[in-house]
Amino acid sequence: IRTTAGDKIAQCMGPAYGQHMSSFRAESYGLLSVCYFLCRIIVATTTTSPVPPKIPIMTDNQSLVDRMAKHKSAKYPTPNTSLEPDWDVSATISMLWKRHNLDLAIRWIASHQDQHNTNEPLSQGARLNIEADKLAGQFQQQYRRERPYGPLLPAAHVELRINNIPIHGRYKTRIREAYSIPPLMQYERHRFDWSHATQANIDWTTFRRTIGKFRAHKSTVHKHIFYLSPTGHRAHRNNHHLPASCPRCDCPFEDNHHVLRCPDPAVAQWREQTFPEIKKAIQKSKTSHSDPQLLRILREGIQNWFDQAPLLCPNQYPPAYRQLVQDQNLIGWSHVWRGRFSHEWGKLAETYFRNNPLIPSSHTGLSWIQVVSTHLLKSWLDLWQSRNKIRHSTNQALSQSVRLTKVQSEIREIYANRYHMHPLDRHILYSSAAAHFTIHPKVQSQESWLATF
Repeated sequence: IRTTAGDKIAQCMGPAYGQHMSSFRAESYGLLSVCYFLCRIIVATTTTSPVPPKIPIMTDNQSLVDRMAKHKSAKYPTPNTSLEPDWDVSATISMLWKRHNLDLAIRWIASHQDQHNTNEPLSQGARLNIEADKLAGQFQQQYRRERPYGPLLPAAHVELRINNIPIHGRYKTRIREAYSIPPLMQYERHRFDWSHATQANIDWTTFRRTIGKFRAHKSTVHKHIFYLSPTGHRAHRNNHHLPASCPRCDCPFEDNHHVLRCPDPAVAQWREQTFPEIKKAIQKSKTSHSDPQLLRILREGIQNWFDQAPLLCPNQYPPAYRQLVQDQNLIGWSHVWRGRFSHEWGKLAETYFRNNPLIPSSHTGLSWIQVVSTHLLKSWLDLWQSRNKIRHSTNQALSQSVRLTKVQSEIREIYANRYHMHPLDRHILYSSAAAHFTIHPKVQSQESWLATF
């Protein structure tokens, strides 16, 4: 808080409370702090006259500006508005405005103006926004942790709690998750042979954000993360007339692991480019720096999994990184293509960034692992789509071969069960399947016969 002349009156930093923290809720708590400070001054000085009109308050969150404008124009809260995310904070701010006759003019200001290449002097509002961001960053560095439990704010009166954790928005989603996630987690422990501790070590925030970036491929990605992609093995199990083999190589059994380990030259080249492409993705992102030790562990862990070599030995790495190696070994290195990383990746990246004064404070461990996780899943998706182009090729010769294999398998099955047919229907069959194929050598005629069977 500063005067119009630029003199500093007060500054502070502190936590925002809530399990699913958003920039909106964090900014709202900052504004709530300012309002409480002004109200305390009014109460302490027994001021009865209105405070000076139009006290300017600036925030870089446009949604907060819009929300407060709605509160100001509303005569009373409605059920729909009270169900909006983080309504408890914004409603408490509005309550304080009205109770103490605060006439605050809240407006939006662009953030991080000091990072723009311009020679123009910054306005006082821009400078104050930069100072506030620095204080917030300093608090995060010193006291970073989730704070799901907070005070019940006066305007809220009541709050929904699930497993004793307060819920402040997206109520239908949170109720649905509370019902569906526990059995899903149980299924994952059974399917992947995880203990409760191993499952708890997974960075589920990174997982959710990674999966959320692939909404256009939702069905494909969801099958992939549970090892249910329709590979040759799975397709053959569902329909034994379909080939179980790999469409790229001569392997007779294609499962989810084989898609990544296929000896085909194109896949081998994709594997060679995996790690260099990860480094490029990091360098192109806003989080352009990396801890060399984390890159080394990631490279060696991925390569060992490709080569089906023994798991990484934690004792081969510095003591601070051994827990990471141990946790990821238990989770499974194949899960890095499915967004499942240990919490230690983000924690160690965060420690590296904070211990290096040359790295901007905007670089966080969470953003770093998010870049890595997103790139690996996108890389798998590219490989899967190229595999599908071969399996469902528009190349006429290859397509004819796949169709012929399938239709002949179905016809052979019919001939093998000919004596289970009604005797009056057997006349439509030839002496054998081989004779059938001789008389009808073309795949189109065989498909037509099968369609009329």
